[in-house]
Amino acid sequence: MKISIYLLSFLIFFSLLISCLSFEGSANEEFDWEQTNEREDCEFVQIDENADGVIDSTEQAIMSSCYDNAFQTVAEIEENLIGEWELVGYGDWWGWFKSNPCSYIVIEKDELLYQFTDEKYDTLITFQWDIEKKENSLPGIIFFELVLEPEIWPRPEMRTFCKDYMYYDYTPLDGDMHLYEKVK
Repeated sequence: MKISIYLLSFLIFFSLLISCLSFEGSANEEFDWEQTNEREDCEFVQIDENADGVIDSTEQAIMSSCYDNAFQTVAEIEENLIGEWELVGYGDWWGWFKSNPCSYIVIEKDELLYQFTDEKYDTLITFQWDIEKKENSLPGIIFFELVLEPEIWPRPEMRTFCKDYMYYDYTPLDGDMHLYEKVK
């Protein structure tokens, strides 16, 4: 049986890619929260008996109040964003049986550190961030968006900002909802 050079090259490339993606450092190496800002207590635990993926009445009330009291200028949003944020609400249109992910965001003047852990992702990413004022396709509907570079996934895509909370809700579009509370 002959193996083509192309197939052999692909298999070698694929093996190298998988080994690079799964590398997590030395087994003796310990994470230093002060150095990486990674929360060691951020673990995802799937509990099949609950329905955390459903937006509950508390989350809906917080989102409604935040929407009604949302900041109206880029300057207000930028000033309020600096600090630490924790995921306190989650909704998933298709996966209501999913447990809440674990997620933290640390925002400094020039950087946003995003830690996100669920059944699919376990990641810590640093982004450059900006707030952009945008207009919806319906005239007169203005919103603000947290814009992040690089454009990779997973990423927080906040669109509603108020004093103690920020969130996005794409559940009407078969997406998910992430609600963060400012903790520092």
